[in-house]
Amino acid sequence: MLQSFQENKQRDVQWRGFQTQFGLYQMLLQDGVILMAEFVDHISPSITIEKVELNRSTFKEYAINPIGTPFQQQVWQAISKIPYGKTMSYLDVAFSMKRQSSVRAVATAIGHNPIAYFIPCHRVIRSNGEYGQYRWGVNLKQQLLDWERNNK
Repeated sequence: MLQSFQENKQRDVQWRGFQTQFGLYQMLLQDGVILMAEFVDHISPSITIEKVELNRSTFKEYAINPIGTPFQQQVWQAISKIPYGKTMSYLDVAFSMKRQSSVRAVATAIGHNPIAYFIPCHRVIRSNGEYGQYRWGVNLKQQLLDWERNNK
């Protein structure tokens, strides 16, 4: 159901910025729920930047609610099950969803993940073991995977 402008205006929406071991990271929260989070090159000067180490327990006090289609939601749910420090191929993700004929659609949904790190699209690699693409850069994807493997 669509909400009126007045109802949305009363909601607590805020941007938060962080300096992490991987670079700058910003989040959009609404009523204490993460709607979007991404690695960025810069953060608006109007946003206070806090220093934080990203790990499994960072921001665990927040729920996440990524905005996407029902199919995208299913894909993000599937990749959220990939264990910390492990990887899975795009094909394996499709098989885990019983959508093996939809590998390209699965890969596209992974590429549209709006919550970096906490929906771990960086853990999805190509079947041949190559890292493949990453919305925030292949070098960052490699850093995230190496860091997780070394910090279990």
